[in-house]
Amino acid sequence: MKKKTSTISISRDWRKRILYVIFSLIILCSIANFMLVILPRTLYSSEYVKINHAPEDKNKSGQGIEVEKDEFSHIKDIHKHDKKVDRKFCYGLECKFLLAYYPPTMEISTTNIEFITYIKLAESLGRIMVLTNVGSNKISTCQHFPFDFYYDVDKLKEMFPGVKFISQKDFQKWSYHRYDKPSTSHYYLINGGEQNSIMPVTSYSDTLRKKWCLDKFQLKLNDKTPFEQLRVSWNTWELEDGREVLQEFLVNSLQDNSKVLLIRHDIRQPLLLDEFPPLPYAKHIRDSSSKIINSLKPYIAIQWDIQHIAQYALPECAHNLLTQVQKTVDISSIENVYFASDYPLRYLNEIVSLNSSEPFFQPSSIWRHISVSHTKAMEMIATTIPFQTADSLGVMKHLQDALKDEFENSGVRNILDKLVCIEADIYIGLPRQHCTNPMDLKRSKVVVEMRNKLWNNLSKDIKNAFYTLSAEFIFAASLQSSTTSETSTEPTTKPSLDSPSCDERFLTYLPHSGFHNQHGSLMNAMLLSYITNRTLIIPPILIYYINPYKPYNTLYELLNKTVTIKKYRMTHCTNVTIENESSDDDDDLCSEEYSEYDKFTMLDWEQLFDFSEIKKYIKIVHRGYDFSLDTLLEQFSTSKNETFFIVESQHYDFRYFDNDHSEEGLERFKKKIFTSDLLKIDKKLLHFHSLFSHYRIVLEQPKNIHFNHLIHSNFMINNLKLLNISNKIMQILGGKGFYFGLHVRVGDGSFQNRLNENLKFINDELKKFLKNNTIPSLDTSYLNSNEKKKEYSTYSLQECLAHNLPIIYIATDAKKPIKTLKFLYDRFPCIFTLFDFNTDLKEFGKTSSDFAPNIDLLKFYIPIIDYLIVSYGGVFIGTVNSTFSRMAYEVHDLYRDGEFKHHF
Repeated sequence: MKKKTSTISISRDWRKRILYVIFSLIILCSIANFMLVILPRTLYSSEYVKINHAPEDKNKSGQGIEVEKDEFSHIKDIHKHDKKVDRKFCYGLECKFLLAYYPPTMEISTTNIEFITYIKLAESLGRIMVLTNVGSNKISTCQHFPFDFYYDVDKLKEMFPGVKFISQKDFQKWSYHRYDKPSTSHYYLINGGEQNSIMPVTSYSDTLRKKWCLDKFQLKLNDKTPFEQLRVSWNTWELEDGREVLQEFLVNSLQDNSKVLLIRHDIRQPLLLDEFPPLPYAKHIRDSSSKIINSLKPYIAIQWDIQHIAQYALPECAHNLLTQVQKTVDISSIENVYFASDYPLRYLNEIVSLNSSEPFFQPSSIWRHISVSHTKAMEMIATTIPFQTADSLGVMKHLQDALKDEFENSGVRNILDKLVCIEADIYIGLPRQHCTNPMDLKRSKVVVEMRNKLWNNLSKDIKNAFYTLSAEFIFAASLQSSTTSETSTEPTTKPSLDSPSCDERFLTYLPHSGFHNQHGSLMNAMLLSYITNRTLIIPPILIYYINPYKPYNTLYELLNKTVTIKKYRMTHCTNVTIENESSDDDDDLCSEEYSEYDKFTMLDWEQLFDFSEIKKYIKIVHRGYDFSLDTLLEQFSTSKNETFFIVESQHYDFRYFDNDHSEEGLERFKKKIFTSDLLKIDKKLLHFHSLFSHYRIVLEQPKNIHFNHLIHSNFMINNLKLLNISNKIMQILGGKGFYFGLHVRVGDGSFQNRLNENLKFINDELKKFLKNNTIPSLDTSYLNSNEKKKEYSTYSLQECLAHNLPIIYIATDAKKPIKTLKFLYDRFPCIFTLFDFNTDLKEFGKTSSDFAPNIDLLKFYIPIIDYLIVSYGGVFIGTVNSTFSRMAYEVHDLYRDGEFKHHF
């Protein structure tokens, strides 16, 4: 009986299990059927509106996009459908795209090198490049016009035959037509770090979709999307093979299986090795600019952007511009004028007719509220000189009517202005000082850079190229006279100044040696200019390749030789020529023998210092980037017979006295010259040899002493980039006045021989200041405790500040400060130099002179940054007889006590 009962029980259990399995299978089949048949119909039911017009559909979300209503009965049908879509849009290749949704620079840049960089990356990664939309001077996914509205895509394909391209419109279609939405990764390149590195960051997909309009596309862009940050090493821009290493790093790091690679960067340096031509403009833009140019030739182009100029300055600035234009017309006999401006000149008459005291409102422009002062300034120009614009000449009228939004935002108009300004016979750029704003300088710099290239290629139509910094205007330099040979290769830069009057007298000198010596010579020249009542002609700052003091004729020859060889190599010598060391007589200057001149450059003093107060007392003009005596005499309408040369026979020959009865001795100098005798010289030009040495001029007349104090109190660095980086480092050190500044000159010769003596002097002085609590509330107990001194010596800057220890900043030319200045490091903790702020220095970026745009000035600026930081310490201790320390003492005294004092 028991056995039978057991058998029945087991049988029932098996039946239950079988029924459970069958029921589960039925449920699973139902779910599968729902997924394969019903769900696709639900998900894939949006509509697509064709984007055949420019501007393209402004709908960010892409709502209303139509797709074929296929029904999928099997997963294989989905794959088949997506392959069909891929074949249609991807040239039969695997659909893997690179989408640069926001290149960092605007269209006004010279070449749009950032976008070309992305194209090269797409080529290296085997990805199809999305041609991002354009509009309002930008290339970005948020714009409404197709890429070919600004640029010639056919020419772009010729430039990059190994790259496949797709328009943003077609990329958008592809993303909508696919059932399996494209996988996405995001990469953001930034500067920073000692080495190239990559690290994941938190997703910010919502911000991307909203801010950069990526919700136009159907992408898998969400919180699960990989977001990576690529840090580019600071050393990239310093090392010889830095870009080669970076290129390899980028290609390796961007290997990604995602269908779409989103990428952006904010690095203002060329990322890759190759140099690329500019993006070619669309044919309708090229044709329109040609119509303007051909209808005006010959013509003068003026460029003046005024949006950010202070209203009080506009009348004077407009007057200065009119004076400059009239002078240029008189000299050149060219009457046609083209005017490029950010002011809506096409509405000038309408705005003037409103006769309103309220700002004019532009609803579709970045510059929305135009003040009455801006309008009056433009009205003054318009009623004085007849000028033409792209609008007044009627070009592209059909596009203007069809694409009003684009024209209101000045996109195409700005491109036309740039092209017309580049091709002008004569170009007048932006006003100086209060008549411009750094925000408005970019367009002018682009034009000047392109005109430089045309000048160097000996374009017959370009009669000026380099701009110089005059007292009033950045004026594209040096009109070529009618007697100049068409084959001349000398792009001489001349000053922009009013024609000298018959009774105007000038004074100039020859620069030599390092920056601080040149600075001292300039201040002496200012003094003599004031005393003799002459206009001062200032030579530029000589940078990197420096000529030392030499006899007069030798120094002139060396200066002229240096500039001539540099200009020749910039214009004629390619890398190939240099490497081959051509034996052709004409190309000897291209041989390796002269490569030392390649680093030489020059800079206008007004790009570094504030002359505004000095100019209230003396007139200043600039010699330009040329050291030919004949050119100088020609520029200032004089001759050798009208020039008085004061030539030294030896270094420290003449010492100048403003008191004929002075009892002051000669010291190291050999002969006395009284300024009263200089006043008796009636020659038009007074040309000094060397004016170096802080002891060269002896002042005893009260008015001269006052002016000397004014120079030293007001002739200050005003370069914003230098001030910003210096102030940042000062703040990190604890703020102005809250650290000790030391200058230790190591150098060579006498400084090197006296190094130990100078270190001992600085050590003793520093101890006195520390013991006297010159900077109050600091913990100086380590002075009497070797144990504390040892402990504190390992502290970082943050730890030193946290423990209220004295912060010591040393400005030095020592290559290895910790080793060379060991005497101080062993006695004081919390010592820092500019070497400790390399990361902050990298933010300074590349900066150059308009004389040689390819030469980075950072190494020249570093000692100036050092000087600014050390000068603003609560205490400053310098090196005896150092011109650097002398300058630092002056700034320090002005900062601490508000007055100029003599040192050494």
